[in-house]
Amino acid sequence: MSTSEVQQSGNDFFTNGVRIVKLTDWMDWAICAETSQEKWAIVLPMIQRGSVWKPHQVIDLWDTILRGMPFGGLMASLIPADTNIQFFHPLDRSKSIRLTKGGLSLIDGQQRTLAMLIAWPDVSDQMQRRIWVDFGEDDTYDHVLRLHFTSESSPMGYQRAGPSGQVIARLSLNERRLANATYADRMQSASAQKTANKVKLRYLHDEEIAPWHSTFALDLRTLLVYRGNTDELRKYVHEQAHLVKQKLEHRITQIQSKQAPFDTYNDDLKNAILKHLNKRFDFIKQLKDDDPKTDDPNLERRIRTLADGLALMAQQHFPVIEVPERLMEAKEADERKDPPLAVLFKRIGTGGTDLKTADYVFSVLKHLNPECHNLVEQQFSNPAIAALYSPTNLVMSAVRLTAAKLKKEDQAKLDKSQFTRLLRGDKADSSQDSKQSAFYIEFNEQIKVGGEFVENLNEVLNLVAYLPSNEGYSNTAAPDIGLPLHALSLIQIPALEVILYWIQESQISISSDLPNNRHAFVRFLLCWHLTVLDAIKATRECFKLLANKTFTQFPEAFLFKALIANGLALPICRPQILLQQQVLPIRTTRDDKSGSCAELVYSSKTVSGLRGWRRFEVSGEIAQNDPQRQAVQLYRRWWNLRGGHIHPMLLWLQRDYIFKNFQQIPAQPGTEDDTPYDFDHICPYSHWGDWTGKKTDKTRLLDFHAENFDGGDKEGHWRLGNAIGNLRVWDSSVNRSDGDTAPAVKLKLDDVNDTRKVDSVITYETIGELRDETQAWRDCGPLSNKDYKEWSHGRACAFQTAIELRTFNLYQRFYVDLRFDELTDEIASVRNNNEIQNELKNVSAG
Repeated sequence: MSTSEVQQSGNDFFTNGVRIVKLTDWMDWAICAETSQEKWAIVLPMIQRGSVWKPHQVIDLWDTILRGMPFGGLMASLIPADTNIQFFHPLDRSKSIRLTKGGLSLIDGQQRTLAMLIAWPDVSDQMQRRIWVDFGEDDTYDHVLRLHFTSESSPMGYQRAGPSGQVIARLSLNERRLANATYADRMQSASAQKTANKVKLRYLHDEEIAPWHSTFALDLRTLLVYRGNTDELRKYVHEQAHLVKQKLEHRITQIQSKQAPFDTYNDDLKNAILKHLNKRFDFIKQLKDDDPKTDDPNLERRIRTLADGLALMAQQHFPVIEVPERLMEAKEADERKDPPLAVLFKRIGTGGTDLKTADYVFSVLKHLNPECHNLVEQQFSNPAIAALYSPTNLVMSAVRLTAAKLKKEDQAKLDKSQFTRLLRGDKADSSQDSKQSAFYIEFNEQIKVGGEFVENLNEVLNLVAYLPSNEGYSNTAAPDIGLPLHALSLIQIPALEVILYWIQESQISISSDLPNNRHAFVRFLLCWHLTVLDAIKATRECFKLLANKTFTQFPEAFLFKALIANGLALPICRPQILLQQQVLPIRTTRDDKSGSCAELVYSSKTVSGLRGWRRFEVSGEIAQNDPQRQAVQLYRRWWNLRGGHIHPMLLWLQRDYIFKNFQQIPAQPGTEDDTPYDFDHICPYSHWGDWTGKKTDKTRLLDFHAENFDGGDKEGHWRLGNAIGNLRVWDSSVNRSDGDTAPAVKLKLDDVNDTRKVDSVITYETIGELRDETQAWRDCGPLSNKDYKEWSHGRACAFQTAIELRTFNLYQRFYVDLRFDELTDEIASVRNNNEIQNELKNVSAG
């Protein structure tokens, strides 16, 4: 059946539930062009997500296409003409549309379709990702061509990470710094365009920037134009080689002569950039500018390979399988079973990517009320919400708070079946339309503009936001306690839901009463981040406690006392208490059985080396709920909560610096690798990290471990180097120029007037409970006129001292700035339910 016959026959797109479609036709339909063929426009139902494929999946699909290999069937549901249901435009999920002439609703195959559209010339400007063909080298894996992937979050591309090249990973931190330095002017220009444009822009990829690990890479979007014409393709590749050579030559000259913005680069940075650019330039300069018939047989072979692949793509067909409309139902009479919609995606997920509960919940709500999508998207005009939530997580919070308002059983971790029961409502009436259920009606009230959930969320986030002062931070006065935009990553959503639930239940005045709780809110959120051991169980317990009592002020002490009593959180310790804690004995040799018990916070002079993770081990005879064990466990979490070099608490500790430098830059959840700042080692990683030492054994940092015996912790340098005390948050563009410089240089210790000393949250003199760190940071630098990897016993001990001092100073700031003395006193005075019940029993017995 021809395409015209299909169009004339109305709903006869499928024959016996299937249709074989040409790949190029499918791409034309997928762009939803306003043409006479609109009836076959492909749209996404409300039950779809955005693109979730990883770079290697996109590259593998394009390699499959260029080989002419089959890539499986897709599933779609026919949309009859005049269907009064909204759908998503495949390329713009902020736009919901109705197809008056009918079309195809894509059920399974969204990821493959979006991956193919990346390089489709007619819509490529709308895509936030790019595929590149590298004509300068062969692929090291099993692809016919070397393909690269770039995105808005990784404009410099990715690297091959596996030993055989089969896994694609982000560029290393050093590579990202080097790439950003190479194209600093172009990146600044793109950033300025985004800032100037009030509308959210698509991917602005500067044409001069190529993937970092490429030699001579061209955008596949531009190459697809020449499918079917090998001679024109060859001519275009050579024209681009000439242009790329000119641009590389110009950039090399700029950097060699240190023209702005490269005038601040030191020689090491400059030479590293030139080495990278010259490698690419050396390949391209051998090509003849005026003769497409190159002397390089490899380039010609790669052009022919691409031309053959594009010809195979033009001949590619695949099956589209029909999904009946009855399978799109979001309700099920038997409450013990998932509705057809959930089962459908569970089955599809068996061979693809399953819908998580949050995706499914949002999908069903959009399916019932397409306006829900727009209502949720509107909330993300608030930068604070965009920094904290994804759309699905925002919906899950609204669902939980809606269920709580209706006095339904709290489900801190909702599953599909529980959501179905919420949506169904009255068990006695299984035929009730979901749109008539109390939950559905209340949810839409909560999520609409001016709804209670929306208003409360905005009020809380505004209330806890950082308030800058003219003076900024000093060693004598702390800045405002609020959270700047990028520090909102510290907020755990379950903790925020506890605050929102209290507001909902307390019925306090938002305008007059809520501001009185600002300090309690910030302290509660940060304390939760540090002390709570199981967020789901803890938030469930908090909901139970708040449901049974009425509080006119936010009861942070009451909640934390209950969490501590139930083993769900650790108590915040006064700094003086931490100083008194002792841990396992330190032995310096296998024969030394009389090691003295080491203090938790500082290493005494009798400990003649670096202490590892064993500093946080206490005797097994001490109970889990013993205050000493809890104090040690708390400080271990402070020292290094995650185990790596990422310390989000620094985003609050350096809050004035974060606000001044990054407040105007959008923040998004889950983008730690794509931030305007780095978590920078003060004593550089290259000084102490991934190496085994030089020259003799006497100059290796590894030789200065205190626990130098069998069974001892021999990773003391790792535990120290990645402690919070050796990290600071630092502007990525500034960080690249520091390189391997000594801590004293990075911290500007000798520049009294440099304000960046303050920005690093370093204590420069003994003030109150804070101890001076400066001498230790000087002493842990490289030995005079020697290599920075060369260590002495004195330098190793200074390395440990500096980190221990700063780690504890940071805890002091955390404890004092948030006035935890008030909270710990209040917790001690709170009577929990068990204490109250015991008192009542005593009174009764008396």
